[in-house]
Amino acid sequence: MADAPTHQTTLHCDHIGDPFAGGEKQCILCGRCLQVCPLFAATGREELSPRGKFYLAQTVSRAQKSGRDGEGLALSLPTAAQLAGLCLSCGRCEKVCPQELCAPHLVGELRAAYPGWESWVWKQWIGKAGALWPAAGAAARLLPGGEGRFGRLVRSLKGMTRTAIRPWLEPERLDACGQGRKTVLFPGCVGSHARGDWTDKSLALLEGSGYAVAGMPDWGCCGCTLGHAGLPGLQARLQLRNVAAWRAAGRPLVAVYCATCLDGLRAYATGDQGGDLGWENAMEREQWMQSIRPLAGLLGEPVFRAVPGVSDDAPPGIMFHMPCHGGGPGGAGQDLALVRRMLEGAGQGGLLRTGKGNECCGMGGVLQLGAPELSAAVAADCWASYGAAPGEAMLTACSGCVTQLAATAPRGVNAGHWLDMMRM
Repeated sequence: MADAPTHQTTLHCDHIGDPFAGGEKQCILCGRCLQVCPLFAATGREELSPRGKFYLAQTVSRAQKSGRDGEGLALSLPTAAQLAGLCLSCGRCEKVCPQELCAPHLVGELRAAYPGWESWVWKQWIGKAGALWPAAGAAARLLPGGEGRFGRLVRSLKGMTRTAIRPWLEPERLDACGQGRKTVLFPGCVGSHARGDWTDKSLALLEGSGYAVAGMPDWGCCGCTLGHAGLPGLQARLQLRNVAAWRAAGRPLVAVYCATCLDGLRAYATGDQGGDLGWENAMEREQWMQSIRPLAGLLGEPVFRAVPGVSDDAPPGIMFHMPCHGGGPGGAGQDLALVRRMLEGAGQGGLLRTGKGNECCGMGGVLQLGAPELSAAVAADCWASYGAAPGEAMLTACSGCVTQLAATAPRGVNAGHWLDMMRM
């Protein structure tokens, strides 16, 4: 099996240093980001676009440096920070910007400098997930998931802890491609605290594929959404914890089934994040990058079949949503390839369809708290692009996308991880 490429071109927040360091990189207002920003596409509001965010930040920053501290400007820095914080942190802007500017990086710095209640709540939600998530999921199952903000919240919590998708595929033959290589699983926050069935299935797939699966390391959150929420201190502590856990496990392969976690973990070894994690040398840093692998890419060429007596309940159509984070050939593209292989092996390849591009689900992390209506508008655009019909199922490779898609799905449409269609 070929090693994963050292550098993933789809990696989110792959940059070095402050976006305004030395004044060397400034937004040139070219507008390329407008073509890829899902928030701008859903609302038409340019102040919500990356270009708008950088223009606001640069204008107020210059005023501060001149000693005017925003005097005479329409917006103060705190107000500009609050407006600029209306960001999905999808990272698409960085991939098309000729200056390699990254709006999520800028937004994370602004949120850290001017923290609001949203960042505090997100810190509690992630930092205390082990206690909060199971209780919240259990409570949500007792409540109706109607329309509006509260209804979406209830459906999101339900989608995070369970799915209505009934498994209808099972492995007929797993590819013994592991060759005894030591491997551990990184389940992420959702897999650790809400969807243990994903973790159980993933471990069974790895063991059946010939990997020497070690015990679960002392993982923490990957930290990806914490940086975007303006919580760099907590993010750094969890990153250091994860690197220490990997070292303690003997620096094994790390299988990841959440695309955002995949992106977040790989970012430890690149850009400005990688310089702060105390790598022993460049070789160890490179070894970390090579060790972080999508679960789907470690399974070789398995063969799946329809479960007798259950396959009749298979959805009439299967959609696959490509996450904004961790996409491309070295990431969620391997998940899509595996889903296609699974369905074709069961004679159901015709059920699968994908979106026109990388349709953003609108998750947005902390944006869910401060502006859920914006998140919902992006989700509506996403669902419209697929033309989902009742009875169909949307699969994805990102834990966060699962919760958002479940919260915003049209009536009669179910959403889940691709692991949900599999019985082990």
